[in-house]
Amino acid sequence: MTVYKWPRSTIKEIEQYLRNFIWSGNPGIRKATKVAWHKMCAPIQEGGVGIRYLKDINLSMLMQMAWELKLDDTDWGHFMRGKYLKSIVSGQKTRPRRCGVE
Repeated sequence: MTVYKWPRSTIKEIEQYLRNFIWSGNPGIRKATKVAWHKMCAPIQEGGVGIRYLKDINLSMLMQMAWELKLDDTDWGHFMRGKYLKSIVSGQKTRPRRCGVE
């Protein structure tokens, strides 16, 4: 599974299509809204529809990938942990890289 951080502009555009589809039935047609979007995204128990924010979905997929990578005991897992997750998962501080030109 390939997971990467989605650009904010992409999330905004997709959520706009989603809102348009919910209110008008066509993602290309914008219509006046009857309920605020944050109320639509509220959980059903709180009176919302339960639509999840795409930013939250993306973050949860990134966290799931990081967790699986942390638990992976293969050579690939060791390599990726050493390269990317050393400071994030273990809490170690890394020194900032210095620029060769000063």
